[in-house]
Amino acid sequence: MRLLPHLAKVAVLALSAYFALWACAPSASFRPITLDLDAPHEIGVGGTASADAYGYYGSDAQLWYAQRVGKKFSLGGTVFGGATDVVGVGFLGRYHAIEGEKFRLGVDFEAGFLYAAAGLPIAFKLADSVWLYTNPSVGLRSNGIARLPLGAQFNLGKHFVLGAEVAGLYGNSSLAAASPEQLAFVGGVSAAWRW
Repeated sequence: MRLLPHLAKVAVLALSAYFALWACAPSASFRPITLDLDAPHEIGVGGTASADAYGYYGSDAQLWYAQRVGKKFSLGGTVFGGATDVVGVGFLGRYHAIEGEKFRLGVDFEAGFLYAAAGLPIAFKLADSVWLYTNPSVGLRSNGIARLPLGAQFNLGKHFVLGAEVAGLYGNSSLAAASPEQLAFVGGVSAAWRW
């Protein structure tokens, strides 16, 4: 009979952690679908600033690693923090459906402790070293159930990549009906090394 009170305490603690930590999710995409087979590894770092309708301003930083696995997949991980008081970690997966010379399309999945999202990464090559990209996504995360980023990637030589991204985020993790006050904007810059 003493097991029931113990299980109730564990359940309350688990639910408290669930709702307190739900906000842990990277605040930017930063990974356009341009990781090629001739340089299949990437390590990158990025930082963001965000603002919402309530006047809240926040910042976030993330570090990621991605690697091509076979011809159609890439896997990786990310560490991020700043928007909340905790540091989060997550898993990244991507299917590279179309890889043309000037157009890329895929399917993304990312998940971590108490967050998950799926996206549709798209990239258009503007010049030899410039890509425009987006990765519209939906997910269970407090920093935007729906996210629409737009970014530019600049390849500086064969290995070094710079990026700039802006995004609109809508909704929160409560799964309640979203209102205009739940719209937020994020801007950020990133740098990555590929080999």
